[in-house]
Order: sequence, then structure tokens, then C-alpha cells
Amino acid sequence: MISTRTTSMTAPITGTAGLQVVFGTAPVNMLEDPAKAVNRPMLVTSFAEAVKAVGYSTDFKNYTLCDSICASFQVVGIAPMVLVNVLDPEKHKADLAETTIAVNGGKAVLEQSGVLLQALVVKANDTALTAGTDYTTAWNSDGTLTIALISGGKGDKTDSLTVSGEKLDPAKVTAADIVGSVDTDIGKETGLEVLRQIYPMLSMVPGLVIAPRWSKDPAVAAALQAKTRELNGVFKLCCIVDIDSSDSGATKYTDVKERKEAQAVTDANAYPVWLYAKSGDRLHS
Repeated sequence: MISTRTTSMTAPITGTAGLQVVFGTAPVNMLEDPAKAVNRPMLVTSFAEAVKAVGYSTDFKNYTLCDSICASFQVVGIAPMVLVNVLDPEKHKADLAETTIAVNGGKAVLEQSGVLLQALVVKANDTALTAGTDYTTAWNSDGTLTIALISGGKGDKTDSLTVSGEKLDPAKVTAADIVGSVDTDIGKETGLEVLRQIYPMLSMVPGLVIAPRWSKDPAVAAALQAKTRELNGVFKLCCIVDIDSSDSGATKYTDVKERKEAQAVTDANAYPVWLYAKSGDRLHS
């Protein structure tokens, strides 16, 4: 008997010195309970754990945590790392316009990413279908959704489905969400303020703090640098700051000094980095 299985990834090199803490956005709609992955430090030691913790998409522009997940586990092969997602499906969302999709072989693909299953409405000929009874769903590698009709369900004979609901809107996440805040009334911390929770919760000391694609914002860069001094009143750490290399930033190396000063990257514990790295067809910040 012959069987096949997916080739395992190379085991990452592990080490807690210089522990990476990454702040950004992730496709948490793929999780069973997206709310549990918002502004919470998530320790991961493998690609599979990272996907289970925050979801995964190759859309690095919108889901910046996935950029670091890919770079750490698929390109370089290092672990562990701590992920902090600031994309909140309760406020960073938009309406999913009603769309009709074709059913082929009992399956239909919704060509939308970020779909929130909790708000998904699926109909067959104006009849509402029930998840788990009339259909099941599965995520595709690109973040889109496959809807499979269950034999004997209300829609198993239909040739099209109508879907609507809500989806994540990463564009609504701002630099202020990355910087974060503290609600003293309820003791809730968001964004970079979550950094202080890592040692008490995980018994691990942060070493390197990054916010891929966000740190080029001066407010984020300033907040990152401020967090490198006496974290929890004891620890010193480092941060990496992206020097803006867009059309409005440093487009040639002679512009880097001026852009670095404009972003106020002056702390001795901050490492400014200009330009992105590329692995195959993927651009990493």
C-alpha cells in the first residue's frame, strides 16, 4: 500500500536570546474564536502553531504578521517568536456585499478574503442555509472561502448560492492601533502596551520588537524606541525600524539619512533598516 503526505518543513533553530515580538495584523477571521487573538501575546514555535494562533495569508501588505511568520519559519528557520495581532474584527470590518456564486460539483468558491463566518449568510433560492446542517466551509490557501453543500441539505440541488455578511477590513487599522493605549478603568492594554505582559504571562524576556510595514510611521517608530528602555522596570531591548522606501520616502541611498531623521530614529537601541528583502517572488519588510 502506497501513501503520501506533505513534506515536513525543516525544524527551526530555537533560541530565546533576542526573542522576537512582532506587532501587526493577521487574518484572524480564519480562527474559531477571532476575538481571542486580538491584543494578546501569542507564543509560537513553528509555522503550524503560528497559523493556528493567528491564521495565515500570503497577502503580506494587509496581514503584516504573516510576513514575519513566513520569513522566520519558511525562509530563515528560527523560533520561537511572539505575535501580537491588533486587527479587531469587532471594529476593523466592512459589509460583505451580496454576491451570487456558482456551484460546481457541490462546491462554491467565494472569491473574497477576510470573510467573518459568524456573520456569513448563505442562501439557495432565497432560502437561508444553516452551517453544519446544509453546508460546511473551508479556507483556501489564498484566504478565500469554499462552501461545500451537504447532501440532503436544503441547497444540495442548487446551481448557485447567494452570500452576504461581513468581512475584515485591514485598511481600517491605523498607526494608533499599533502604538496602542491603556484603558485604566478596565485595565485593558492594546498595541505596543501589550509588550509588558509578555514576561509575566510567558516567563520570557522580549529581545527584539518589530512592527513590519508599520514602523516607517514616525509615531510607531517613536513608540517602538520608547519601549526599548526598562521594560517592566528592568529589561532593555532593541527594535527594528523600517526606513520608508516608498515614493514619498528614501528612493535612493543618499536620501536615507534625511528620511531617518524625519522618522526620528535616534535611539541607540533602534536599528534602522532601508529597503525590503526578497525571497523568490515574496517581498519581506
